[in-house]
Amino acid sequence: MKILNKETVKRLPPKNLEKSDSYLFQHEVETTFDDVYIKVIKNSVVTKKGFIFEDYMLFKPFYTTGILYRFLVVLYIDLFKCFFSKKISLKDVLFVTTAHSKNFFHWHLDVLPKFELIEKFDNPTVALPSYCANGFYRKTLRLYPNIKFIFIKNCASIHNLNYFPDTAPTGNYRPNLLKLVHNRLVSSLREYKTKSVDTPEKIKIYISRGKAKNRKIIHEEIIINQLRSLGFLILHMEDWSYEEQISYTSRASVLLSLHGAGLTHMLFMPKGSKVIEIRLDGDSLNNCYFSMASGLDHDYFYILAKKRSTRAYMNKSTQKSDFILGENFVKDLEGILDL
Repeated sequence: MKILNKETVKRLPPKNLEKSDSYLFQHEVETTFDDVYIKVIKNSVVTKKGFIFEDYMLFKPFYTTGILYRFLVVLYIDLFKCFFSKKISLKDVLFVTTAHSKNFFHWHLDVLPKFELIEKFDNPTVALPSYCANGFYRKTLRLYPNIKFIFIKNCASIHNLNYFPDTAPTGNYRPNLLKLVHNRLVSSLREYKTKSVDTPEKIKIYISRGKAKNRKIIHEEIIINQLRSLGFLILHMEDWSYEEQISYTSRASVLLSLHGAGLTHMLFMPKGSKVIEIRLDGDSLNNCYFSMASGLDHDYFYILAKKRSTRAYMNKSTQKSDFILGENFVKDLEGILDL
């Protein structure tokens, strides 16, 4: 069954684009998404972690996620355990998650847009992995009252599983669906008042990755002092509830962060806000936040940073590297804020 038609999306370049950096973005200025179809799997087993097995083989779309051989072995061990655990039997349910859906970014940008479409189905039932029963997952699910959700606590044997693929390739978005998710989240949660800090409207926010395992800014404490002098509120999102996170970012006019899940919070910001991504110099592959800002009608800016210059870090990917900001960082940032 077709659920989405082919669509071409055109994006404006970054507001502070330097001609020498055009190659970083030029392949993302216009992109086309293919038709999207729901695939019916007649007989499947789904583990509590959300992995689908069709005829006892891992469902093909899950192979595209770069899983390692040792992880694949673990998945089949989980499948083996299913035969000795209590299973639920389901029929004619939708399945929307992938191997990455547990991630904050992928849940909001890949999964929630599907619910915007499923809400219009007749009496839809969606089966979800066990982790979706708690945390921010459960809080967002409550915003879709027309959908019945079933959580797979152990394993599920499903007849006629309707697999709903992503609405666009990861890192790309259909703007109309993105805006529907924004409207639903903000209208439902932005009235929550932060208990610890009374913040005004139109605040400037810096989301730090200082408590993350990797992808940090070297000597960030110096940068933070400079940002405070420019009026930025410094946030470690790990310290705040989901409602508090939205309360802050829904009142922000400027969001600054290193490439990472923190920039997902632009989803809650008012249209026309400034999004400033600190990104790796020379990286033309990771443009998901440039695309996201465009889809939400935000003004996107970027500041380039270098990898940590030790042999151990030079061969690491953007996702696993630490970064060093140039000496002109504050000057470049002030120029962006003045635009």
